[in-house]
Amino acid sequence: MNETSEAESNRFSFFTKIFQSLRFPYRNDSLFSVVFFGSLFVPLAMFNYLSDGSESPKLFMWLLCFGLALVYLFKKSSAQWRLPKFITVLLVLYLVFTLVSTIFSYSPVISLVGWYGRFTSSLLFSLLWVGWIVVLTMSLDREKIILLLKALSVVGVAVAVYGIIQQQGFGFYSGLDRTVRSLAPSFLGNPNFSSMFLAGIAPITATCLILAKSRQVRYVYGVSLVLILWALMGFSSRGAIVGLLAGLGSFGFFSLYLKNKRWLFVGLIVTLMFSVGFFYTFYLLNRPDAAKEVISLTDQTSSFRLLAWNDALEIIANRPLVGTGPGNFLTGFRLLGDQSLALNERFDDPHNIFLHIGGSVGLPALATFIVIICSVIFLGWRALRGSRDPIVVGLISALVAALAGGSFNPVTIGVWYLMAFCLGALIVMSFQPQEKMLFKWAKFAGVVFAGGLLVYSLCFVAADAFTYQVVRSYNNKQYERTIRFARWTRYLNPVMTVPRQYEVAARVRLDLDFEQTRELIRKTERINPMSADLQRRQTVLYFMLYDKTHDDQDKAEIINAIEQTLAMEPRHALTEGTFAYSYFRLEDYEKMLTHLRQALILNPNDFYSWILLAKYYQGENDKPKMLFALEKAYALNTDTIVFKRFLQSVKEAESVKEIYFPVVFPPIAL
Repeated sequence: MNETSEAESNRFSFFTKIFQSLRFPYRNDSLFSVVFFGSLFVPLAMFNYLSDGSESPKLFMWLLCFGLALVYLFKKSSAQWRLPKFITVLLVLYLVFTLVSTIFSYSPVISLVGWYGRFTSSLLFSLLWVGWIVVLTMSLDREKIILLLKALSVVGVAVAVYGIIQQQGFGFYSGLDRTVRSLAPSFLGNPNFSSMFLAGIAPITATCLILAKSRQVRYVYGVSLVLILWALMGFSSRGAIVGLLAGLGSFGFFSLYLKNKRWLFVGLIVTLMFSVGFFYTFYLLNRPDAAKEVISLTDQTSSFRLLAWNDALEIIANRPLVGTGPGNFLTGFRLLGDQSLALNERFDDPHNIFLHIGGSVGLPALATFIVIICSVIFLGWRALRGSRDPIVVGLISALVAALAGGSFNPVTIGVWYLMAFCLGALIVMSFQPQEKMLFKWAKFAGVVFAGGLLVYSLCFVAADAFTYQVVRSYNNKQYERTIRFARWTRYLNPVMTVPRQYEVAARVRLDLDFEQTRELIRKTERINPMSADLQRRQTVLYFMLYDKTHDDQDKAEIINAIEQTLAMEPRHALTEGTFAYSYFRLEDYEKMLTHLRQALILNPNDFYSWILLAKYYQGENDKPKMLFALEKAYALNTDTIVFKRFLQSVKEAESVKEIYFPVVFPPIAL
C-alpha cells in the first residue's frame, strides 16, 4: 500500500514538475505577463463568428491587453516614467496632430473610432499604438526582450505553417463575406498582410538563431526561418518581398559592427539562397509574368497602386495640414481623387504607410512619425556602436522590413503591433533614462482611463458578434431575430451603421411602423453623412419602403439619396451604373440613359451596364440595339452557357418585348 502511494506520489510529482516547467517565466510580474500574452496572441487572434473575422479580434485583444497593462502599471506604487524626454514630446505631438485632424475631418465620428474594416486609422488606434510603446518601455529589460523575440518568432512560425497548409488547399476560413474571406489565407486575414508580417519576423528569427546557446536550439530556429521564407514566397506579395530584402540588407549592414562577422554573413548568404530558391519554386509558379509586369508597370495591381499614390498626393496637396481625418481617406479619394481611372475600384488606403498618414492625418503628423522612427533607429545605431548587441540589429532590421513592406500595402494591426514592439524594445535597449515617479493624479486618471478602455473593448467585440448574428439572421429570413440583435448592437456600439440598416430592412419586410422606420434611416445617416457607401445603402432602403408604400415621400428620398451619393462620389462607373438602374426602376428613362451612358464612358467593360442597356431596349422593342448591347455583354462573359443560349433565343425571336429577362444590379443587395 505504501509502495503504491509512493509510486502515485512520484507520478504526481513528475507531472507537477512538467506543469511548473511550462509555466510562464516572470509570472510574478503581472504587467509583463500581459505584454507577453499580447505578443503571443494579438497577431494570431482570428474568429469566424464576428462581423470581421480577422481585424476585429486583434483590435479587441490589443485593447484588452492595453487596458489590463495600464491597470497593473498604475497600481504599482513604484510606477516610473522611463521614456526619453524628446521621444515623449514626439509621441505626444503625434497624438495632438491626430486629435486636430479628427476635429477637422470629413467625419469626426469615424475619425474617433475608425472606419469599419480599417481600424488602424483612428484617434483611438493612434492612442493605443503610442500607449503600447509607453507600456513596453516601462515593462521591459534585455532578458524580457529576448523572451518576446522568441514569442514573436513562434507566432511567425504559426502564421507560416498555417499559410503553407492553406497554399495546399486546406484550412481556409470564411466569414460573412465569403467571396473575400474564403480567399484570405492565414491569421493576418490576407496573403499580403501575412507576408508583410513575416518579412518583419524573419530578422527577429535570425536574431534568435544568433542568440541560441545550443546546436539543437539553432536547428529549431533554422527550420523556423526556412518555414517563414517558404510561406512568404508562397504568399507572393511583391511588397513583402521588398520588405524582406530591406530587412535582410539592414541586418547585413548593421552586422558589420558585430564581432562575429564571418558567421553572421554565412548565415545571411544562406538565408538569401533559401529566399531565392523559394522565390523560383513558389513565387514564379503563382505569378510567372510578375517580374516583367512590374518592370513595365503593365499589370492592373501596379497601375492601381500608382493611381492610389497619385491620389494620395492630390489629397495631401488639397489638405496638407489636417488631411482627410483618420479613417476618412476613402471619402477624400472620392472627392479629390481620379475615380474615372480607377474604374470600379475604391481606395480606402493608398497602399503606402507614409502617404496614408500624410493623406489621412496631415503632413505635420507624417513628419512627426518619420522623426519618431528615425530618432529611435538613431538611438539603436548609437547603442550598437558601443554594445554590438545582435538584438539591436534584429529590432532595427524588423522595423525596416515592416516599413518597407508597408510602403506597398496597407498596414494592418499585426504589423502595427510588430512596429510598436520594435520601437519600444529599441528605446529600452538604447537609452538609460532617469526614471521619474508618476504623479498620484496621473495614476488615478490612468486607472480610470484603463477601466473605460476595458469596457469599450468588451462592448466593441460584443457588438461585432451581434452584427454577425444580424446579417446571418437576415440572410436566413429571421427578421424578428435580426431586429433584436440589431438593437443590442445599437446599445453596445452606436456608431456602427450596418446593423442599423439591416434592422431597417427587416422592419420593412415585416411591415412594421413605416414612419418609425424612416426615422431610423435618418438617424443612421446622421452618424456619417459624408459616406457614399452609407448613402448608397440608404437608397436601397428607401426603395424597399417605396415598393411597400408607393409614397411620393419615399420616392423623393430615393432621388435625394442618389443626388447626395453622386455629389460624394463623382466620376465613378459603378455608382453611375447603380443609379441608372435606380432610375430605371423609377421609370425615369431619360435620367437612366444619362447615367448609363456616363457609366459606359467611364468603364466600357462594365458587364452589368450593358445588360441594363439591353433591358431598356427590350422595353422599347428595339431588337437590333438590344442584340448589340447583349453581344457587348457576352464578349465580357463568354464562359456562361446560359447567357449564350439566351442570346441565341433573342436572335431567333420575332418580338423581344415578351422575352423573360430579369435584371438586378449587383449593389442593390438588401
